Formats: sequence, C-alpha cells, structure tokens
Amino acid sequence: MMSDAFDDQYLGCAYQMEGEMEKVLDEELKYNQFYVMWSRATRAWASTKKDLNLPVSFKDQYGAAVVLYTMETPYPIYQQLNGNISIAGKSRDYYMDNFHFKALHFYLTRALQELSGGCTEGITTYRGVRVTLNVFPQLRFGQFASSSRNKDTAESFGKDTFFTISTCFGVDISALSQYEVEDEVLIPVAEKFYRMDQIIKTDEYTLRSSGEQCSYFNCAYLGGKYEVILMSAPLILSFFM
Repeated sequence: MMSDAFDDQYLGCAYQMEGEMEKVLDEELKYNQFYVMWSRATRAWASTKKDLNLPVSFKDQYGAAVVLYTMETPYPIYQQLNGNISIAGKSRDYYMDNFHFKALHFYLTRALQELSGGCTEGITTYRGVRVTLNVFPQLRFGQFASSSRNKDTAESFGKDTFFTISTCFGVDISALSQYEVEDEVLIPVAEKFYRMDQIIKTDEYTLRSSGEQCSYFNCAYLGGKYEVILMSAPLILSFFM
C-alpha cells in the first residue's frame, strides 16, 4: 500500500491551506529548477485556460501545477516530485523538514479533486513501465501516476509491467497537457485498487478501483494526525464489473 508515500488529501482544511501554500510556494520557488519550470507553466496556463470550461473554484495555481507536471524540459519536475512523494510519508517531521514540493503537491491534489467526476464518470486507462513490479492484491501507486487512454501510447512508455486500469479518481488532463496527443489520465497518489485475478500474461495486470482513496495523512502541514482516512466515491458503475 506504499505506506511511506505522502498522501494528504487536505480534507476539511483546503481553504486554510490556500493561504499557507501561497507563502510556501514563494519559499520553494527559491529552488532554481522549480522556479524555471513554474514560470514556464504559469505562462503556458494563461494561454491554455482560455479554451477550457472549468469549475468556478478552479484556481490558476491548480492549472499551472497540472501543466508543470506534464512538462519534460528543461527539468522534468514530475520525476523529482514523485521521488519525493514516495518517501515523504515516513513521518510528519520528515514531510515538514525534507519534502520540498509541498505547494506543488497541494495544488496538484486540489486540481484532481476539482476535475474528477468520481465513479459516476469512471475512466478505463493504461499504464506501462520499464521495470518489473511485484503487484499486490490491493495497492496504491503511491505517487501521481500517469496513464493513457490510448493503449499504444501507454506501451511506448514501457511494457515490462503493464496495467489496464479502471479508475474513479483519475482525471483526463489531455486538454491541459503540453502533450495533448498522449491522452493522459493522471491518477492521484491515494486511490486504492484491487488487482483482478485474471492475468493475461505474467507482466500484464488489470486493476479495478475500490472506489476509495486511502491516505494516512490529512492536513499534515497544519498538524493533522497520522491515521487511516478513507474517502469514497459516490457510485461504482458497471464498467468495473
């Protein structure tokens, strides 16, 4: 279940966190690579958002975070972010002292929450990686996981382990992406999946969303306790059957 992943969903504290993260972002932008990529992302977002129909509560920081996540050059920040996420959940102290993408994590999490249709609009998507993984019966990706609606596109990223995924909380971000042709669906850190028993090949797996996000942190920046938090989607439709 990737217990060391930082998986905060900011339930009940998002409004307060908005003010806090503005200050945190200013501090984190002192890291030059992040500054360069955030600056590029905000400029790209200013152009991209003109053609989108977004929720009223969707903030520019959320959009910039999604755009930045899809950017590859000159610095693929998404790789650094996910590397940090995978270990930042060791403890709250570790998160506070060693996780240097607090604002980006918050804004990206909020973006997916704002854009997700839940299980009423579930998505079937594909993810391929260039490493052989031991896939447990219940799992989370433990990072923001990129996938594609297009199987061929997903296979181009790797076939050592390949997933066909039914996701409740994943969001099609292709309209916001710098690589729209990839048909990217971004899956949040905390979504819980079941591995289905039917495996076509030893390296190919079918994952079905549990309809829940399972996290151990909530409002950690504000001192929230370490405990299991489950957030359920309102409905699981027959596309999971």
